[in-house]
Amino acid sequence: MALIPKKSEKKLIILAQKNNQFFAPIYKKYHEQIFRFIYQRMEKEEDAADITSQVFLKALINLKKYQFKGFPFSSWLYKIALNEVNQFYRKNKKQRTVSLEEYHLKEMLNEVTEKDDQHKRNLLIKELSLLDEAKLVLIEMRFF
Repeated sequence: MALIPKKSEKKLIILAQKNNQFFAPIYKKYHEQIFRFIYQRMEKEEDAADITSQVFLKALINLKKYQFKGFPFSSWLYKIALNEVNQFYRKNKKQRTVSLEEYHLKEMLNEVTEKDDQHKRNLLIKELSLLDEAKLVLIEMRFF
């Protein structure tokens, strides 16, 4: 990931708002992390790639509306990404997916208890499935 200093990034965003050719370095900087954010919530890599493309298309189309409000530019991209993921699940009437890998579960369990037993792991998975969308997003952002 190419590092762009905050001042330079702000200048690039301002330039990109006037001319789309300046969007390329911003895209290069954020594409991988936005893709990972989306892929963590999807069953298929192809769906994640499609949604990631949609996120950056929407960002490019709406870039002129973007305003600096003291939040990182990436937070705007994450908001678009989350909306696109939610729209995908609504449109396809599918159950939302959370990818939990073994090391993620162990990390979460280690914060709760030192013992890593199967009963607690199953209980954790069950409880995660019962959370509402907002709480699930918070947990995903914290651990994944």
